[in-house]
Amino acid sequence: MVRGGTHLLLDLETEEEKGNKSYFRSGEVLVRRLAEEVTIMPRLVLLASCASAGTGDDNALAALGPLMARAGIPAVIAMQGYVQIQTVEEFIPVFFKSLMKSGEVDRAMREARSHIKNNKNYHDWWMPALFMRLATGRIWYTPGFDVQAADEDDLWSRVTSHVALKRGFDRRLRSRCTPVLGPGLGQHLFGSDSSLASRWAQQHNYPLLPYHQDQFPRVTQYLKVQRLGEEEVKLEYWDQLHEGLRRRYPQVLGESDLVLDEMIELLWQDHLKDDPLEPHNILARLPFTCYVTTNPTSVLEVALHHQGRTPQVEVYNWRDERSRERLRRDDDFPTHKEPLVFHALGHFSEPDSLVLSEDDYFSYLIHFIRYWSESVSSGVNQALTDASLLFLGFRIFRWDFRIIFHSLLSQGNRRIRDKYPHVAAQISPREGAFLNPTAARAYLNKYFSGENPDEIKLDIYWGETTDFLVKLNQKWPKENDRGSALS
Repeated sequence: MVRGGTHLLLDLETEEEKGNKSYFRSGEVLVRRLAEEVTIMPRLVLLASCASAGTGDDNALAALGPLMARAGIPAVIAMQGYVQIQTVEEFIPVFFKSLMKSGEVDRAMREARSHIKNNKNYHDWWMPALFMRLATGRIWYTPGFDVQAADEDDLWSRVTSHVALKRGFDRRLRSRCTPVLGPGLGQHLFGSDSSLASRWAQQHNYPLLPYHQDQFPRVTQYLKVQRLGEEEVKLEYWDQLHEGLRRRYPQVLGESDLVLDEMIELLWQDHLKDDPLEPHNILARLPFTCYVTTNPTSVLEVALHHQGRTPQVEVYNWRDERSRERLRRDDDFPTHKEPLVFHALGHFSEPDSLVLSEDDYFSYLIHFIRYWSESVSSGVNQALTDASLLFLGFRIFRWDFRIIFHSLLSQGNRRIRDKYPHVAAQISPREGAFLNPTAARAYLNKYFSGENPDEIKLDIYWGETTDFLVKLNQKWPKENDRGSALS
């Protein structure tokens, strides 16, 4: 405890800090930076201490526990006082062994404390304390589809068969599977739109409903109307993505004055091009001939270039009537060597094309339905209406996804669409974010079941996007001789 608050001795960041041998950071600063800068919060944090951790109130470390829980971490274990090193050494292996078996953090906590008390008779067995936001105590789930094993194998087989390059009646060789990429695919690079919305809401005193503060289109709408104006919002968004990259990769990017796409290129060249689990790399190595992305940067194009492919790029500028003829290229179909990257929600190179606020989404939907056939090339139209669709990096319970989803459904022939499996990778509803995660999962499965004659069936893969892509890659070489995306 320092001046009545929890403080931590952290890694020194600057030359000035290195000269200050008593440099401390407030625990509240750590929690705030976790909330603002960590794109995917850990499911569990364990804070261990020994008798040399400091002097003062025995609740010093435990006080950091509820702070972290309030920041969104589902389970935090902290020590309530001066815990012995041997107590921690006995507690940790028993705790994690139990956790690996059950996935239930409260059960693992009970077993580890019981082991210390009954088998070792340590007087401080009670010091590990659990701060938890979970009703069931389960902190993870097994990724996959909510179907029987045989049905899941069949679904994977159907998806991979459409990923393969095949020649159609037009003699063109193309993949009959199109990935549609949402904002979550790049959050490990730039941060999440939800975190950015929360920061903006706090900075600009967002006055509307508190549970809207992490909804990017709603907060952007407020800033556009009440605070910054439309052009300033776009510039601020660009700046935030720029700074997000710099914060996450300071050793690579440093204090360079590169523009955003140049930073992405440098990052790939020096750091990410050989990362086998980077989702853009996996996508670039699979033989898709068309990619649809909602990311307004060129991150996917950079990943494709580093795989020896030369992407064609289309930007759907729904505000610019002159773009229609420019995009209408019937004789310019994508190939494996030159795949098409379609920026469905715009690109920073054409600021008018960006879709950010609520009004933008509604106007976009109207334009999309009315002018789609004359606003996009034949390659894009075919890739979205006569192919299996993979929705990756979306939160399918958010209305911005549903606008994209229903925009695509409004085009093409239902009979043709029904020939193909369509899949969305979605993180399973978690406790703390949903009132009833199990019921929420059942609802989303039913909503996208295709029972409504006006809807298509969307099979939901419950897991991280990277989980899905790694699994897709594992399934891919078994039926195809074109090699593995992770090789």
